[in-house]
Amino acid sequence: MYKVIVIDDEMLVRRGIVMETDWQTLNCVVVAEAGNGIEGLEAVRKYHPDLLICDIRMPKMDGIEMLKELRAEGNDVSVIFLTAYSEFSYAQSALKLLASDYLLKPFGDGELEQAVSNALEKRKRTCSGEENSARNGGQLRAGRAARGQSE
Repeated sequence: MYKVIVIDDEMLVRRGIVMETDWQTLNCVVVAEAGNGIEGLEAVRKYHPDLLICDIRMPKMDGIEMLKELRAEGNDVSVIFLTAYSEFSYAQSALKLLASDYLLKPFGDGELEQAVSNALEKRKRTCSGEENSARNGGQLRAGRAARGQSE
């Protein structure tokens, strides 16, 4: 099961996402909720999730700043940003931080589920690619060592 954290300062929105989404079908479990970016950082560091569903504009620390901090720490968690604001600067910031998706609230039926499915599929492909690269790199080094060559 993929671990998910939902971060939104609007409690009703956050609870709605947690309660109304069929996480089991998506092979996910919500491990934590947070009401702002600072709480979100703490939850990410504690639970090491695969996916964040995160509002952009929140008190104390917004979603963009939170993700900047996570990326600076080397955390590659997948993120779906949510916002009620359609300003291009938010989408641009999200893209620069390699967010998986960007949804405008309120989103339509099935829209969040599709974004989650896409983000996790992309994550799975990326992880498989990294494993293959590491495995192939190890085979290349082993082959060179057997032939007495250095890299």
